[in-house]
Amino acid sequence: MYDDAILNLSRTIESEFLKIERIYNFELGDEFEIAICNILRKFLPEKYGICRGFAVSQKGDNAGDDIIIYNRSSFPTFFNREPDDFSRKEKIPIEAIYAYIECKHNLVINGTKKDRSSLLYASTQVQKFKKLCNQRDKVLITQSDPYIEMSSQRKAQEVLPKNWWLPVYRNPVFGCIFSRKVSIASSKNIDEDMDKIHELLLKGDDIKKDPNSVDLIIVGPHNRIAPAYFEKNSDTHQNCLFMLPEKEKPGLSCFKHKNQALSIGIIHLMAALDWIKLGRIKWENILNYYNGNL
Repeated sequence: MYDDAILNLSRTIESEFLKIERIYNFELGDEFEIAICNILRKFLPEKYGICRGFAVSQKGDNAGDDIIIYNRSSFPTFFNREPDDFSRKEKIPIEAIYAYIECKHNLVINGTKKDRSSLLYASTQVQKFKKLCNQRDKVLITQSDPYIEMSSQRKAQEVLPKNWWLPVYRNPVFGCIFSRKVSIASSKNIDEDMDKIHELLLKGDDIKKDPNSVDLIIVGPHNRIAPAYFEKNSDTHQNCLFMLPEKEKPGLSCFKHKNQALSIGIIHLMAALDWIKLGRIKWENILNYYNGNL
């Protein structure tokens, strides 16, 4: 498919990991995040900015700490750093954000919420990030200009097909968890048994149901979790790109991909980014604030 795109992506990922491992042996938690940033920079179009840091709202509320993908062709970061310098952390306005990636070099399944390496902790962090970003104004599917919302556009928005499998707005934030390795509960031993991990993930104990639930999880080298929903009055499920809380029975599907989970996850991420159409920052509110009008 596309001249072995997944295989080529897998080779790039492994090369980047080996380079970081030779220098740092992944002893520092930041190094896995930087490796992911470098991998994404090789494959994402230039309009997507990549940084490590926090989402910030107009009121000053913030969330996150790991990797943010934002629109750098239209929106600035609020720090002054060199392009693609991933060592420093940024603050990105919520209106400019496409996606957030919570990174774990070793992800612990069946861990506790207090364990910062656990899937439960990571999924909670993604939920907090999405909840903050989802405060931004919604962009209608039918809307062509972020400054203009016409009544005809709103009417068309309200009659989407019943089998619609994408978000009902164009600017959802996409939330991910990427991990390189995986262990179970309190054990520090890395577990590479693809089938055992798959069976544990099917139980769904580490991800609480929430309107802002994570959209994509890479659990070590072999396992991927992605959104799905059950059709009304049916036992069949439909896989999709985003978690869809408006569906009656949203859920998650678990997939096995021998040594290719992260590669396929990045393709999933790219497909989601292609759907998202961001709105605008309300620059006039910043001006009014400093003009003494707010």
